[in-house]
Amino acid sequence: MEALSTKAIVQNSTNCATSKNHGDEFLLELEARERERTGLSTLKVEFNRVHGFYIELSKVQAEQAPADYQRRQTLKNAERFITPELKTFEDKVLTAQEQALALEKNNSLTAY
Repeated sequence: MEALSTKAIVQNSTNCATSKNHGDEFLLELEARERERTGLSTLKVEFNRVHGFYIELSKVQAEQAPADYQRRQTLKNAERFITPELKTFEDKVLTAQEQALALEKNNSLTAY
């Protein structure tokens, strides 16, 4: 049973590393695609621990945000939005992180 847990942890770690690398690519592609689609030059796709993934626009350009952009946070000089596609990506990343932590915790408990 311990070998299975170790194998699961290694596999999940590999998946998380792959997701991280592909995740960075996804975010860069999403930013480029959204800039082209919307024509909004200040558009940035970013992440922070409190609000997760978001699309940030300057206050001036936020008024031109597409209808599928859902407001997530208002700042002094910017607005942060999320789209269904970005929310799906965020959910996948958070689920993978939770699973990795659960496997590590399970493995450390069974090691004793």
